[in-house]
Amino acid sequence: MRKGFGYLRKHGIRKTVSRSLLELSMRLDRTIAPDCSGRPAISAMKDSASANKSIITMFKEQVKQIENPRILELGSRAVTKESLRDMLELSDPYDYVGLDIHQGPNVDIVGDAHELTRLFQKEYFDVIMSKAIFEHLAMPWKVVLEINCVLRQGGLLFINTLNTYPLHERPWDFWRFSDDAWKILLNDHTGFEILSANLEFPCKVVPDMYVEGYEMNHEAYLNANALARKIDNYSRDNLKWGISIKDILDSDYPKHD
Repeated sequence: MRKGFGYLRKHGIRKTVSRSLLELSMRLDRTIAPDCSGRPAISAMKDSASANKSIITMFKEQVKQIENPRILELGSRAVTKESLRDMLELSDPYDYVGLDIHQGPNVDIVGDAHELTRLFQKEYFDVIMSKAIFEHLAMPWKVVLEINCVLRQGGLLFINTLNTYPLHERPWDFWRFSDDAWKILLNDHTGFEILSANLEFPCKVVPDMYVEGYEMNHEAYLNANALARKIDNYSRDNLKWGISIKDILDSDYPKHD
């Protein structure tokens, strides 16, 4: 009960009610449609939560080892999500830059993540992080290369994005990621090594109609996370992408105040 009131004070009535309804639906789901794999759904949830906690803990600990770190957050506008800046719980001096495609709370610079090298010096940041942004990037492979350019050697990259989630922020909702996707985006050629990656928050996708051959208890998760380190500059001879957002899109990212 005390824990519930604490959550209410911190997050407000809307998030508290939503969380309660979600927990109720999950309990009903486990009762009506148990996991056919034989492993209890609650066990899978604890496993993924523990794995995610270890990634975040590793990220926080490594950031705290950097003296006066320069930190860039992509998609920093504080509208519907909790701040990664607060999650780091940094007390020592640090330099923080919040970048977003729109002006708003917690935004220092308005700009496009696809064009980081036009906004910042090369190898300027010690840490680059993003939450719920990579699914909205038109060309995430290009953003990874831009990140490589403005991140110092040995710098940290933390990404939180989606594996399974309803469509949102349309028409700028482009991608979903598995834990294996990071091997394609973050590798020797793009100049990164993956320190840890995981999927979190097991879920079920239920179609509105009968689909032959569709199993109700397939494996799915809400989020995908990755922590990586820059080990080299990316291979510019092999990786070239001169196309800009304006070349392929005729819309702007939706702005919700």
